[in-house]
Amino acid sequence: MRYYIEKTTENDTDVFCVHIFPGPLCFEKTADELKQSRTFAFSEESMVLIADWINEQYAQREDYWNKHMSLLSEP
Repeated sequence: MRYYIEKTTENDTDVFCVHIFPGPLCFEKTADELKQSRTFAFSEESMVLIADWINEQYAQREDYWNKHMSLLSEP
C-alpha cells in the first residue's frame, strides 16, 4: 500500500486530500480506478485521523495490499 497526502481547496476551504493506492508504481503512474481518496480538515488534529484511516484501510484489505509489492521486493 502506498499513500499520498496533499493540501487542496474545497469550497474555498483548505483540506487534506489523502489517496491510497497499490504499488509498485508511483501515484502518477497508477491507474485512477486503483486509487481511493478521502478528505480531512486541514488541521493538526486531522493527522491522527488520517493515520487511523490509512491503517484501517490496510487492515480491511491486507491480502490485496500485500499482493502489490514494491519493485524492490524479492520474489
